Amino acid sequence: MWAQHDIMLRAGYPPESSHTSDKTANILHTKVSQILNRNKAAAGGDFGEFIVIPRLSGVESKSTSGLANNTTVTTGELTLTVANSYDNAEYFATTVPLRSVKASLGNDPGEALASSINVTDATYVRFVRNARASISDYFSGHCEEAIGRAKAFADRGMYDNATLLLCAIPPSAPCAEEANTLLSEITGENSIPLPDHGTHATPASSTVTIPHNATPSSIPDSFTMVKSDDSPSSNNEKPELYVSRPGWDAEIASCVYDKTTKSILITLKVKSLERDADDTYIKMTGAISAEGDTFTYLRNKDDKYYFDFPKGVWIKVGFIINQVEGNPGEMARLSFKIKNIIDLQLKNVTLK
Repeated sequence: MWAQHDIMLRAGYPPESSHTSDKTANILHTKVSQILNRNKAAAGGDFGEFIVIPRLSGVESKSTSGLANNTTVTTGELTLTVANSYDNAEYFATTVPLRSVKASLGNDPGEALASSINVTDATYVRFVRNARASISDYFSGHCEEAIGRAKAFADRGMYDNATLLLCAIPPSAPCAEEANTLLSEITGENSIPLPDHGTHATPASSTVTIPHNATPSSIPDSFTMVKSDDSPSSNNEKPELYVSRPGWDAEIASCVYDKTTKSILITLKVKSLERDADDTYIKMTGAISAEGDTFTYLRNKDDKYYFDFPKGVWIKVGFIINQVEGNPGEMARLSFKIKNIIDLQLKNVTLK
C-alpha cells in the first residue's frame, strides 16, 4: 500500500492576473521545481493534476542614497498554493516572507525577490509535507471522485496521470481496496514508462514519420521509419518529424524570432490520426539550436496545455521560448510531449 510520500506535485506558473513578468515567472517556476525535487515530490515531466502555483504579493523596494555603495532592499511575500489543474480546487496554501538586498541596478523588484528564494529552507520541507497531507485528507472524503477520474485517465491512455491520482487516496479511505486493485492493474499491465531524454531508449516498437529527404543514418535504431507524403506544409525543406507512438502527426506552421521580446514564437500543427482525443495535454519539453545552445525557458502560449484533437483535423498549438539572445537561425531539435507518454520531435527547424 502506498503512503503520503507517494503523492507527487508539479511546478506551475503565477496566474496571469498577477501580471508577473515572463522572467520573474520563469524564476518562480524554477524555484518551485527545485523545492519539489529536493523534497522528492516532483511528478516529473510536468504531468499530474496536483500543481503548485507561486505568486508574489506586497512587493516593495527601498533604495539607499548618498552612500558609496547604493543598495536596494526589496520585501514581499511568496504564496504557494497547491491546486488541482483540472477543476481548480485548492488543497493547501502557505505564505512565506521574502527579503532581497541587492546593488541598485534598476532590475524588476519581483525578479530580485524571486531570485532570493532559498529552496533549502525548512519552510518548504514543511510545505511539501502539509500539502501532501491536505491532498490525502481531501481524497479520503472524495474517494469515488478520485476513482472515477482515474478510470477516465486510464481509458484515454493517460496511465501516469491515473497512477498519481490513485496514490493520493490514503489506505484508510473507504475505497482504498478498489484504488489498490486499479493501481495494480495499471502499473502491472498498462503503465508506460516516461522516457528521460538521453538516459532511456525509446521502445523498439515506436513509429516515426519522416520527410522524403531524410536519410537512414539520421533515424534512431529504435524507431520504425514511415514515409510522409501528405503533410500540408508549404515548405520545400520540411523539418524531420519523429513520433514515439503511431496515431499522431505534426508539423511547424510558423517559427519566428521576436527581437523585441527576445523570444521564439512557435505555432505547431498537431493531428490525431486514429481517434478523437479530447482534453489532451501537450507541452514543449526541450529546445536546442543548431549551434548547440539549450533553451530552458519554455512555455505554452497563454498557459494553455489542454486541447481537443478531433480525428483527422489539424489543431494549432502555440509555444514560446523566452530569453533568447539573438536569432539562432535554425533549431536542431524541438521536443514535445503529448499525454505525457508520447514523445514528438521536430529536427532542423528554420527560424524567420
